[in-house]
Amino acid sequence: MKYNEILEKMRLGVQSLQPESYKKKVKAREAAELRAAERAGGNAGGAARADDAIYADMNEYFDGKLSEEKERKLFSSRSDRPLSAKKQYARKASAAAVNADPDDPEFDSLHGHRYFKTEAEIRERADAKENLQKSVRIFWRVWSIVRVPIILAASVLIVYTLVSKVGTKLVDKYIMPVDKNDPTPVVVTIAPGSGASEIAKVLYEACGEGKEGLISNKAIFKVYVDFIGKSSRLQAGTYVLSKNMSIPDIVDTICRGMPPREVRKLQVTEGMTIEAMAQKLVADGILSSPDRFLELCKTGAAFVNDHPFIKDIPDDETGERKYKLEGFLFPATYEVFVDATEETIIDKMLSRFGQIWGPIYTARARTLGLSMYEVVTLASTIEKEARLKEDFGKVSAVFKNRMARDMMLESDATIEYVLKTGSIKLTEEQLATPSGYNTHINKGLPIGPVSNPGDAALNAVLFPNEEFMQDGYLYFCLTDPNIGALVYAKTPEEHAANVAKYSPLW
Repeated sequence: MKYNEILEKMRLGVQSLQPESYKKKVKAREAAELRAAERAGGNAGGAARADDAIYADMNEYFDGKLSEEKERKLFSSRSDRPLSAKKQYARKASAAAVNADPDDPEFDSLHGHRYFKTEAEIRERADAKENLQKSVRIFWRVWSIVRVPIILAASVLIVYTLVSKVGTKLVDKYIMPVDKNDPTPVVVTIAPGSGASEIAKVLYEACGEGKEGLISNKAIFKVYVDFIGKSSRLQAGTYVLSKNMSIPDIVDTICRGMPPREVRKLQVTEGMTIEAMAQKLVADGILSSPDRFLELCKTGAAFVNDHPFIKDIPDDETGERKYKLEGFLFPATYEVFVDATEETIIDKMLSRFGQIWGPIYTARARTLGLSMYEVVTLASTIEKEARLKEDFGKVSAVFKNRMARDMMLESDATIEYVLKTGSIKLTEEQLATPSGYNTHINKGLPIGPVSNPGDAALNAVLFPNEEFMQDGYLYFCLTDPNIGALVYAKTPEEHAANVAKYSPLW
């Protein structure tokens, strides 16, 4: 089949794809050309030659020999040829090629020509663009439907997050306990006829002028009771409250009008051991058994988070030390509820020790080259050896002079901690007892504190009697046990004479 015949079929195929209006125009133009040819007569030959030229150009085009200029002219959109413009192929070029004559043996080579390949690519890009535009239209249609709900949900989430964060901070600052670690009983009295404002003032000033009260803000307390509708249910009376109670707890207590919890005083004297404290707690009716109290004091693990200084207490490699907290339960007078737990009582004592062992003592110990544990251990020994406060600094000076001369401390109190004889006179056999606490056979400090020292003993270790240190006193012994005074000596002979003089009184 000749190219001109193929092209004619292609032209007809392309025309078949055009709208009816376009077909009518083509038919009208062909009719007009036919009439003009008939009138012109001789001009018909010229038109035929023009058609032959077009067919020749097309043949050269499909052979790849047509120049770019003729190609642009041949496929110009302003051309009046029936073939129309290149854009006719851009729409459905492949369909036009198929409609030309798929059964023709020359169609395959024609269909594989670069022109139709280009048109297929154009169609593919057009389809992709159309699909993209369709997807965009679908997206915007869906977005127009869900936009308002999404915006509302996002707004609600943002508002909720902000309110939640702000609310949490306000609750922590104004509603929660002023000090969750302070269970110290505070007695407050609410007079009859007191309103929310007056009660708020009493609670705010409950701990004294210039001190933090049971609530951190009076206005917040009043707003809270008004908001929950309990302002008219607050009852007059005397209550025992504490800083570790939140505003809801305080309000509930005052609204119930329950009698205050019974408070008892716990007096822990200087020099008491942990076992002696446990026995006293049971004797005072605060604890029913000493077992849990002693168990908690063995490792102190339950209190490390609230009292970091426990981490500085070294482990006992010998295993002889029974209580890691020995020496750190500060002796003082405490007010505790009758139903107070062992944890609460120990926590109060550790808190008090932390207050006493402040930055001044820490700095002084560092200056002397002593650790906190060494200071407490030596102070516990001084606490057991000296009965009068004026002797603390002197005994401290004696012990430091002996350690400076690489002498053993020879303290009866340290081995007594193990023997528990209850006597101030020990036999030679007892003094030779093998133990890390026996300073008669071991140099330096015992392996741990032998009592719980007070502030005077701690101060004596950090600030010993300078005069006794310079004079070189190395010995002391008890005079009259009823008085508790000590006598001091610089030489073994002086000390032996003192012992011979006062030992009959022991």
